[in-house]
Amino acid sequence: MSSTKRQERVAEEIKKAVSQIIYRDLEVPDLKMITISQVKVSPDVGYATLYYTILNNSEELQEKVDKLFNIHTRRVRKFLSKKIRLRVVPHLTFAYDDTLDNVYKLEGLLKKIKKDEDDSNTDQN
Repeated sequence: MSSTKRQERVAEEIKKAVSQIIYRDLEVPDLKMITISQVKVSPDVGYATLYYTILNNSEELQEKVDKLFNIHTRRVRKFLSKKIRLRVVPHLTFAYDDTLDNVYKLEGLLKKIKKDEDDSNTDQN
C-alpha cells in the first residue's frame, strides 16, 4: 500500500519534531542515543508508528528504551501537539527498527561465504 503525499509530508514533519523533542524537551538521557529512522502514518493520519535505531545497541538497552518510550509517549505527543499544526495529533507508537541489525547479519554471512570460498580455492591449489 503506497502512502499519499499528505501522509509522507506529515510523517516527515513528525520525524523532525519528535527528534527535536527527544533531544531538547525530554530530559531522559537514555533516549538521547536513539535516532528516529522512519515514520509511517495511517491514511487518516490518526496513528503514527515511529521506528528508531539505537547507537551502540544491545538487547538490554533496547528493552530499556522500549520501556522509556512506553512511559513517555504521552509527553512526546503533548510536545508534538505544540510543534506541528494538525487538527488531531496522531497516536504514537514506537518500534525498534531492526534493519541495521539485519544488514550486519547479512554482511557477516556474505563475508563468511567469501572466506569459505577463498579457503576452498586455496585447498584446491
